[in-house]
Amino acid sequence: MLTHKIYPLNSGDALYNWGIYNELKKISSIKIFSLTTTEIEIKTQGIIFYKITKGYNSISNQMVEDVCEYIDKYNVDIILVSHILMYKYFCRLKKKYPTKKIMYISHNVEYLNDIEQYENKLKMKRGIEKIVYNIYIKGKLFESRKREKSVLEKTSGYFSTSKTDIQLHQQIYHVNTRSYFLKPVISFPCNKEEIDLENYNKKILVVGSMSWYPNVNGIVWFVEKVMTQLMEENYKLFIVGNNPSDSILALSKQWPENIIVTGKVPAVDPYFEMCDISIVPLFEGTGTKIKVLESIGRGIPTIATGFAAKDYGLVDEISIADTAQEFIDTIHYLENNKSYRIKQYRKMKAYYAKYNQLDKEIYEIFK
Repeated sequence: MLTHKIYPLNSGDALYNWGIYNELKKISSIKIFSLTTTEIEIKTQGIIFYKITKGYNSISNQMVEDVCEYIDKYNVDIILVSHILMYKYFCRLKKKYPTKKIMYISHNVEYLNDIEQYENKLKMKRGIEKIVYNIYIKGKLFESRKREKSVLEKTSGYFSTSKTDIQLHQQIYHVNTRSYFLKPVISFPCNKEEIDLENYNKKILVVGSMSWYPNVNGIVWFVEKVMTQLMEENYKLFIVGNNPSDSILALSKQWPENIIVTGKVPAVDPYFEMCDISIVPLFEGTGTKIKVLESIGRGIPTIATGFAAKDYGLVDEISIADTAQEFIDTIHYLENNKSYRIKQYRKMKAYYAKYNQLDKEIYEIFK
């Protein structure tokens, strides 16, 4: 398996790859070749890291050589290429091994993500700068669509983190390639005991990469539409994650008593332990929202948008809110109903205990 990131576990991509690796090695002989932009201290016989300094547009020839040597030596049955950032590696291997089963793991619908991301940036441009940037966008989106369509057409079959993404790929590209739903399987430690739900301290948590546009937009929306009302009741929001954007930092500067932006932290466990509610206020971006699964696994009462929770087959294990008033009402309900908090906790525990195993179809492919 080739991937752009598997460690450290500070992003959804890394967590997803790590979970799949740990599950597949139970049934198959699997070797990971991973790029990294930092020094890696983890030591495991199953993973080899290659540090890159020029970004993902460049290619590590050493990695390609080592992968090919491994494929030839062990007559590898399946070559997995995880994420569109590994597209150049996919093309190299496809050319060298045209008859090998080379399968792609799609983390999201990159073309749609790129559209949203560029449109978000375009809103901040003015005058001639906006005109020039619009031309630039069209070129980048053409490349993005061409790249994603190419890998979906050429792969021997592809895995997607989201059932919705599979449908979107079909609508956009009309490819006949066999697709499989490869859900995230990650063992998050439970940070709460049932007795912890007895107390309520008006602390709300949101965790994630704070430079990723869906997170940024969702959090800004939540603060402006929801937190500004909850602040009057002494609620605090803890925004925990790497590389907080200027928009996120501005929230903390404007409301320093109620909005706490941590930036990168050594571990998120203390925040899950001290907060009462985890929120996932996402309205855009493709792919499975792993922070929903993390909140469930860590045992904290959770409120997410229906969009964020769509891929998990949830019934009533978490609360769903799609408007500001629904968020406010649900937060107040959790605050005032200890029995409901405990009930939700028990349902999350039961769901997570059954969730964390791959589907039978996936096992059949790899065992």
